[in-house]
Amino acid sequence: MKKIVLFMLVLVFVSTLFAHDAWMRFPLMGAETPEDDAGFRADYMSLGWWGADYGFHLDLSTGHGYNDVAINLAHAFKTIPIGPVTFLFGKDEVPFGRITNPSGFANLNYIRGHWWGSHIRNTEWMFKFKGDVAKVNWQVYLANEYNYWGTETGTEYSAMNAGLKLGYNVAGADINFALKMNDLNKVNNVAGEDVDIDGTMDWAFGADYTAAEMVALALQVATRDDGNDDTDDLGYYVILNYAPGFDAPVVGNIKPYFGYATKVGAEGNWNDENDMFFGLNMSPKDNIRIKLEYLMESDMDDDSLDLVFGFGF
Repeated sequence: MKKIVLFMLVLVFVSTLFAHDAWMRFPLMGAETPEDDAGFRADYMSLGWWGADYGFHLDLSTGHGYNDVAINLAHAFKTIPIGPVTFLFGKDEVPFGRITNPSGFANLNYIRGHWWGSHIRNTEWMFKFKGDVAKVNWQVYLANEYNYWGTETGTEYSAMNAGLKLGYNVAGADINFALKMNDLNKVNNVAGEDVDIDGTMDWAFGADYTAAEMVALALQVATRDDGNDDTDDLGYYVILNYAPGFDAPVVGNIKPYFGYATKVGAEGNWNDENDMFFGLNMSPKDNIRIKLEYLMESDMDDDSLDLVFGFGF
């Protein structure tokens, strides 16, 4: 464990010479905590380079000890302005539901809810158009998504997806709606054979609002169609954050938050299981973020405690 921590710290130090931001997650308690030199997962450390018209983001991990480093390309995109519209191509997040800046540094204040489909790391490529019309911001996209867990399930395929996302601000509240059409090519490779599958469609509704400049509320209701009419596809999350925070020595401004999120259970229903989490977001400096989060998962025997550091350069 000490070698892993030392290796991560050295990587962050080296990254200050060329990266725009870096963040590290240290599991202090729970099932994901590395033991000895077992390695760390891809979401334990990230390096990002972000510009006005490009983005590049790497996840680093080790499979067996710190000498075996795996690098995962999470983002690599370029944007081109075309009149009032911006065109994006490359590897980026599918704009489904509540999306924030893709930078890990910027996202430290938000739940890392991968089950919501907002951070899809297995997108191979994407074409996206986005712009604004009459105070409505919009995005439409076409993406090729690779089933990265196919080697474990025996189902390996590339799926063509398309969708749109609309956003609008009314009375100080940011409202968004997203629609995602999955498996447009309707071909699934199972054990080396092509099998026709039915396409599915998901939708999401989200809102962000700060009441009386005190309590920031973020919520989302969404569906994930699994193609099974006997399962419940509706899920939701809510996050409450003390917006102004309070100041403390050394750690700077502290913003406590609480959240609740449903997730898919063993029977395939999206609300059979849930996560509850409590945390503190701290900002000792303008370019430093620290997060301490306690997570309780209904389908896990042990709770987890994570410490996250983010640095902007």
